[in-house]
Amino acid sequence: VGISTSKSSGYLSMSRDEVKNFIDVIHASNALIVCYQSKPLLQLAMVSGINPDFKYFDLAQAHFILNPEYRHDLETISEEFLGRKVIDAAEGQRDLFSAENEEELKTLCEKAEIILELHTYLRTKMKEFGVERAYDELDIPLIKVLAKMELEGVALDVSFYKNLEIEFSKQVEEIEKEVKKVAGDKINLRSPKQVGELLFEKLQMPVIRKTKTGYSTDAEVLSELAAMKISPIPEYLLKFREIEKLLSTYVKSLPQMVN
Repeated sequence: VGISTSKSSGYLSMSRDEVKNFIDVIHASNALIVCYQSKPLLQLAMVSGINPDFKYFDLAQAHFILNPEYRHDLETISEEFLGRKVIDAAEGQRDLFSAENEEELKTLCEKAEIILELHTYLRTKMKEFGVERAYDELDIPLIKVLAKMELEGVALDVSFYKNLEIEFSKQVEEIEKEVKKVAGDKINLRSPKQVGELLFEKLQMPVIRKTKTGYSTDAEVLSELAAMKISPIPEYLLKFREIEKLLSTYVKSLPQMVN
């Protein structure tokens, strides 16, 4: 794990069994711990049986409260405030204990230095924009609550979701049948191209907007067309997409997360 202080930076090479001792030292130090994201550290303390009541500063959350519309990765924050690029020696998301070679260890140390340096900039900016109190009194305590919630998880009624999947799948089939009755042919409702051709060429509905690749069939366009009451197809499409999103995002995926 990369570590930086006001005087030097380096890394600690630890097995996962040694993490508890590391957390104990942090807990007893009474120092402010500056992290890019504090949740992993808080959760490490929690699973080690330690109440994480140490002081911490969450860099990503500080950047979010300052620039909610921006990306909040360390590379973006570093370039924005320090003009420094952070290059990962390894691709993909890495956890606190994943450095495997000298280049990755060097990157860990560099990131630790940048995180510590950014703390001063972000703290000053929060004070300047008048959001420091919201950060200290709302955001920081909430991160700990979220860390506990993620560790605890939620109870999921898997059989309910299985039945819901069957019910939603039937509704999708019914919508596809109704669209086929109006269209005369089977249409792939997941294909914007085929949907556009059906609405604006076969049914001759007014073109609301075009994109670089053809007709726009987004929710806003479909809502406008549905309000015209020219055809029931736009309403069917809106319902179809709503159910499909529920199926893919929640109904099918959540039961797979149960462990």
